[in-house]
Amino acid sequence: MRPSLIHAQDVEIEQIVRVDAPDIDSVFDEPVSGVSATFAAPVQLRAQVAYNKFLDSNPEVIGDDPVTTGHLTFRVYDLNNRSIILQKGDRISKISGTVVELYIVEVKPKGHYSKPTLMMAEFINKRLVEK
Repeated sequence: MRPSLIHAQDVEIEQIVRVDAPDIDSVFDEPVSGVSATFAAPVQLRAQVAYNKFLDSNPEVIGDDPVTTGHLTFRVYDLNNRSIILQKGDRISKISGTVVELYIVEVKPKGHYSKPTLMMAEFINKRLVEK
């Protein structure tokens, strides 16, 4: 049984290919450049979009830092047909034709009808870097 998505929208995902570590200062042993990532060409998929927060205020010492969080729900059938494996760090570049810069922070299987039929990808508007 293939579940249907509610109000499915076109979403463009750029899968992360490589993460380059920052350069380390030889004297102070600290990063001197940011972490950079290389992404593959965008792939268009259909997904159900849900926002938890949309540009909510997040006061910081240096000023307001708005936060956007939510999740995309994909059918596993659609992902398998396109040979796409979503992973942490993938970038969402468009939702319904609107250019965005959101990053997937967690991917979870959902909708278990003997096996997962849906895949949920949680996103945030900040790139999170782990060591």
